[in-house]
Amino acid sequence: MTASKWKALRNKLIAERGLACAMCGRVETDAKKIHAHEEWHYDTTTTPARAIVVGVELICGKCHAVEHFGRLRILYKRGEIGVAVLNDVIAHFCKTNDATVDEFLAHEERVVAEWRKLCDIKEWVVDAARFV
Repeated sequence: MTASKWKALRNKLIAERGLACAMCGRVETDAKKIHAHEEWHYDTTTTPARAIVVGVELICGKCHAVEHFGRLRILYKRGEIGVAVLNDVIAHFCKTNDATVDEFLAHEERVVAEWRKLCDIKEWVVDAARFV
């Protein structure tokens, strides 16, 4: 999807849903602080495997950081963010999900294992037709 189409989709969602985070419920006052985040379904029973965009949600920056926590770990290892950022995002996950830090770490471990399995698959078809 082109950047202009993505922006149009995001603006449409904001007009329909407002500036509330679909994950934690936080209501933003500035549209720049709400992110459009795609939800995927991965069908690995076919060859090639299929990555299907099944939805797009509006989420706050902290929930978006939770969704892309692996990227934060990379930025931390590069020295581009500090441990306080990681801890803040973990705390947000824990508050939103009524979870402990140990539960977050177990969740992260499961997600990383799933991500690694998906990365081992070399052939994919991406299906975003519903949103193009």
